[in-house]
Amino acid sequence: MPVLDDTLVQRDPIESIRMGGAHWCDMMIGVTREEYAAFSISNPSLDELSEDALESLLRSHGGDDASATLARLRSARAPTTPRMILGDFYSERMFTRPSLEIAATQSGLGRKAFTYLFDWQAPVPGLGACHCIDLPFLFGNIDVWQAAAMVKGADRREVQDLSRLFRGSIAAFAAAGDPNVRGLPEWPAYTADQTVLHFDRRIAPSRYIA
Repeated sequence: MPVLDDTLVQRDPIESIRMGGAHWCDMMIGVTREEYAAFSISNPSLDELSEDALESLLRSHGGDDASATLARLRSARAPTTPRMILGDFYSERMFTRPSLEIAATQSGLGRKAFTYLFDWQAPVPGLGACHCIDLPFLFGNIDVWQAAAMVKGADRREVQDLSRLFRGSIAAFAAAGDPNVRGLPEWPAYTADQTVLHFDRRIAPSRYIA
């Protein structure tokens, strides 16, 4: 993790980017669809939360009306268990929205920002597209991860093919600043239309609607 000092890292990197500190570069940024599932799956008691307790948790973070937020989250989730709803809330609040805000900042500065949402789901029920599930696909060392719950039991050809496309796109950006290379998915830059590239069994760009 970055450590603040008086020379190299003089302020919080996220705040620095939000203030335009990365105006000199293009960027690639992404999240997994169910980031928070990795932290909540080991706490089955969350499935026993009452309606009042769930709404109270959402309300404790301020912002939008808790009942309206709860209704919005439920309209886009199956199953609508308290743990899954709470997971979507925290995934969006802690990971997705901050990442898209950074992409919007870069786009507003005239830089290119390529954003992704990793949607491929683990074979384990309830784990979904959890935090760090994109790492085996990024590094391509599938054998090292084969016992990990997030890929154990998955179709090997499927994992290998998705890894090739995912890491290929990221490597193309690292090499030349543009992931759009022949043989790889078309990846439009993030602009006011809020287009992100979804990585799953089917890879396609679409507008992110919270």
